[in-house]
Amino acid sequence: MIASLRGTLRDKFAETVVIDVGGVGYLVTPTGRAFAKCGSVGQTIELIIYTDVKETSIQLFGFADLMEREVFLLLKKVKGIGPKHSMSIVSALGAEGLLTAIGRRDFSRLQQVPGVGKKTAERILVELREQVGELVSEIASNEDSGVGPIEIVREPKVANSPLETDAILALEKLGFSRDRAKGAVSQALGSAKSSQLDAGELLRLSLAHL
Repeated sequence: MIASLRGTLRDKFAETVVIDVGGVGYLVTPTGRAFAKCGSVGQTIELIIYTDVKETSIQLFGFADLMEREVFLLLKKVKGIGPKHSMSIVSALGAEGLLTAIGRRDFSRLQQVPGVGKKTAERILVELREQVGELVSEIASNEDSGVGPIEIVREPKVANSPLETDAILALEKLGFSRDRAKGAVSQALGSAKSSQLDAGELLRLSLAHL
């Protein structure tokens, strides 16, 4: 699988670019940000790549950074959302904008994207909320720290609980800096109405504060 490409921009079309790497031209479909990052023909560029392999074709999708690719991969897991639709959503909202919309349950923002109606917007918010919770669980499993519900204690803490740590790591995996991740999780805990939060809800609330 191709994870990234660095080479010379050989051609630039309306929705695709060709990157020359050692004499081999790779046709890449980039996000809006990645397309802008490519600059002019002849420049040296580097893009994060997702390789979509099907029985009849292989397609390369290009991203400006890891956050875009991670959000694209989350979107692909939503029922009825394919790679091309995922790319259009990431291009329209930006990775951070989409994650914030998930955190704030902002249906109207999602419906501003061409091809995203009310039902699709609802499906994205519901299913991605589950996906971000699974992301915390996956990180917790790798760290062997557990992801049971956390009871909020509204007093100064000496150290983060395991679930807080996992939420911070999940935000970092999505591409946010550690300082922003820590700040968002802290704000989420401070604004939470429930005395207990599970993994998915803590991460969703944290996204709303980014």
